[in-house]
Amino acid sequence: MNRANVNTMSMTHVIQEAFKRSGWSVNRLSKESGVPYASAFNFIHGKATVTLDTADGFCAALGLALTALDNPKPAKPLARVRARRAGKAGSAKAGTPASGEARSPKGGR
Repeated sequence: MNRANVNTMSMTHVIQEAFKRSGWSVNRLSKESGVPYASAFNFIHGKATVTLDTADGFCAALGLALTALDNPKPAKPLARVRARRAGKAGSAKAGTPASGEARSPKGGR
C-alpha cells in the first residue's frame, strides 16, 4: 500500500472516529459542515471517499484541523512556489525580461 492510500485512510479514520465521539446524527454533520446529506452518509458508512474540500468541512464542523490529520511536513506556501517557478521561467529565456520588468526601447538605454 502506498503512502497516499495510508494518508487517506488515516484522515478517513480520524474524521469517522471524531464523528462517532460527537454523538451527532449524519443529518447534523451534514448541516454543520455544509456537505450534502447523501455525501456525508456515504462517507460515514464507508461507502465513499471525500474530496479535501469535503474533509475540510467535516473537520471544521467537528473541531478538527485538517492540516494536523496527516501532514508530517508543512507544505510550502503557494506564493513561494509560484515565485520559484517564475524565477525559473525567467531564467530559461536569456535576455528576456521577467514579467513586470521594464523593457528598454530599441537600441536605447
